[in-house]
Parts: sequence; C-alpha cells; structure tokens
Amino acid sequence: MNRGRTLAAAWMVAAILTAGPARAQSPPQFEVASIRPTAPGVDSSTSDLLPGGRFHATNRTVLWLARVAWSVPDEQILGGPAWIRTDGYDIDAKIDSPQPMTPEQLAPLLRSLLAERFGLQVHREARQVSGYSLAVEKSGPKLQQHTGSSETAMSNSLAAGKMTLTAAKISMATLAGFLGRQLARPVVDGTGIAGEFDLTLDWAPDERVDSSAPSLFTALREQLGLKLESQRVPVEMVVIDSVARPSEN
Repeated sequence: MNRGRTLAAAWMVAAILTAGPARAQSPPQFEVASIRPTAPGVDSSTSDLLPGGRFHATNRTVLWLARVAWSVPDEQILGGPAWIRTDGYDIDAKIDSPQPMTPEQLAPLLRSLLAERFGLQVHREARQVSGYSLAVEKSGPKLQQHTGSSETAMSNSLAAGKMTLTAAKISMATLAGFLGRQLARPVVDGTGIAGEFDLTLDWAPDERVDSSAPSLFTALREQLGLKLESQRVPVEMVVIDSVARPSEN
C-alpha cells in the first residue's frame, strides 16, 4: 500500500477516535415560563407577543398551543384526552430579547414548553384526506408581483358583511395555507407559480350573511384568477402519544 495513503488512513482513524460523538443542538427554550389554569368564568382568550421577548396568553388550550407550535389547523392534530380541547391556561414566558419575538421564533419555543411542562409527546403521520388544490384559472392569474424590501405581512378583517385579506410579499403556498384555515380543510399549492405577491381579496364570510361580496371560491376566480379544485391531498398529521396536565411553576 502506498505510504501516503497509509498515513492518511491512520490520521482519519485517530480523528474519529478523538472527536467523540457529535453534540445535537438543543431546541430553543423560554428562559422563564409561568403556567396557571385559567380562573373559572373567563370566556375570552388572548395571546400577545410583547416587547422584551415576552409571550403572554390567557385562557389558551393545549390544542391551541399545539396548533401554533406545529403550524397546523385543529383538524390535523389527532388523539389526546378531551381536556386538551377544553381546559384553558394562562401563560407568561420570555426570552432574552429587547424586541417582540416573531411567530417563527415562537413555534419551537412552544414545542419545548409543551414537552417540558405538559409532557407532550407526538409523532407525525401522513394521510390522504379530502381537501383542495389551489390552481390557476384558464384565463390566467391576476397577481401583482411584490417589489421592494418590505417584510411579509397578512391581515384579515371583517366589516359590513365582507371579509378582506390584505397581504404583502406572500407566496402561493402561504396563500394556500390561509385558504385552508378559512375553509377548515387542507389546501395545497398546485399553481406552479413561484415568487412573492401583494394582493387583496374580498369575499362573503358565510352564505347566511347578507353581503354584496362573492363567495370565497368566486372571489378567487374573479379577483386573483385562481381556483380551488376538490381532491384528495396528502396531509401530515400531528398525533399525540402522551400528555399530562402541567407541572407546578
């Protein structure tokens, strides 16, 4: 064997023996977190991301926390006892930051909080369910390409019997996710359209509401040149394996 190759092989073996096992990066965690059952008689629920890296929530269920932690609708969270859908909790938690944390920062922090304080263990499971594919109308899309450097933003408001979505710098996948939440059914992006867009969408929130606005399906076709096609779609479920009421503060 070539002496250079022998030395190289010996060096690699030594490096492996001395390196030791690789350390897995620890998931992010709140520095401090207080969790208390909501007082009896409280009906409203709130959640806020506040300056100083604080997360404050009142009367929020474990189901709601899991929905935010994994960014899925309730329908994609399976299993668990009934109390995770009914019992409310007040939460005060913070990270070391002078600014409010972002929703993207909050999600992994909530996953750690649920695991540590509620003993929540889950696994993911792919299933085919009834849903929609977001597609392009024959006449073509009516989309305004985003320009500039502003951040992604979405706001949804209800006024005079009309729902309005105002969005900046969003992808078709993000729009599909929003539509899924409105319809309580999964929506996947089948447009094949890349890029980010600014858009406004107006529709009637409910067929029973007296509104001059069109249905969501009609609004998509007329205002954005898009459509929803009913089909079986692959969805990743979050399945709860175990959970317990929270540990004491």
